[in-house]
Amino acid sequence: MLVIMLSAGCSKQDIAQTEDGTFVLGSIEESTTTERGITPGTRTVFIDGFNGNIQLDGVTGETANFVFTKKARGADAGNAIKLLDKISIEEAGDESTFALTLSSPEEERSAVDIVATIPFNTPIVLKTTSGEISLSMMSGSIEVSNVAGNVTYTGNSSSLKLQTRNGDIVALLTEPSRLTKGVIETSNGDIMISLPLESSIEVEATTSAGSVRNTSFSFASRSLASNGAGAHFKGMVGSETDAKLMAKTYHGDISFRTLSLSPAMEEMREDGTAEADEMNGDHVEGDHVEGDDAPGDTDAPVQTPADSTAEPAIDAENIGEIPATPVPE
Repeated sequence: MLVIMLSAGCSKQDIAQTEDGTFVLGSIEESTTTERGITPGTRTVFIDGFNGNIQLDGVTGETANFVFTKKARGADAGNAIKLLDKISIEEAGDESTFALTLSSPEEERSAVDIVATIPFNTPIVLKTTSGEISLSMMSGSIEVSNVAGNVTYTGNSSSLKLQTRNGDIVALLTEPSRLTKGVIETSNGDIMISLPLESSIEVEATTSAGSVRNTSFSFASRSLASNGAGAHFKGMVGSETDAKLMAKTYHGDISFRTLSLSPAMEEMREDGTAEADEMNGDHVEGDHVEGDDAPGDTDAPVQTPADSTAEPAIDAENIGEIPATPVPE
């Protein structure tokens, strides 16, 4: 009797499937696009979202240009449009902060995607619930908090905090020596960190269930301890430095790879004046792993009990196990 009641209840819902097979509420989707431009100056741009993908690309110039795409689903077009009209994008600003607050009375049936070009040195604080987050060629302080979705970052910020609860994090650090405060954390997902080969930075990587891997770098110093079904690794890449990065996942792997810099990345490192078109066109191809061509004594992935049957890392012929030594308190 209970099963029949549940089935009857479910049949009243308007449930549809997307092209990739995902179940969603509402068989009809309506959308509308708006554009806004601001001049942030030295202010922090704060984005408080709910659902939707967010892409911020750093550019030269003083103006930030935002494209907002509101989306709403309903049983029919009229129902979807009614909800679309209720999605709100509110602006507020003072001398230190420019805030964008996105809201909907029915978040489960709506979203707002954001695509923006923004001055590359603008400080960013981004908080959202669900969606893919991408920030490219940024050098201002960055703080990202997501609940469900992957996070990708490219840049040379001195302060960097990337967090998601469920999703992978990819960080391409073009000049890690500038990083005085770096935190990358996910509860369920992998973390991949790419650095130029000549980098100098102190790293700490912790996974509760997974492995820590390195395919390119020779660590000047390193230590390893088991951490449940995972590992706790500390190491110094290059020479002694104040630059520090902490990476942590509860369920997932952490890997360190070589970042091959594009011309735009090189220019950004030198003086931060790369042209916008160069930056947005070149940053993707800059992410690849140097394998057999990497100089020096290539370090191994940190093998843990949870990693004993894992696929070998890239350039597996040259890797062995990092000896476990006590991690200093």
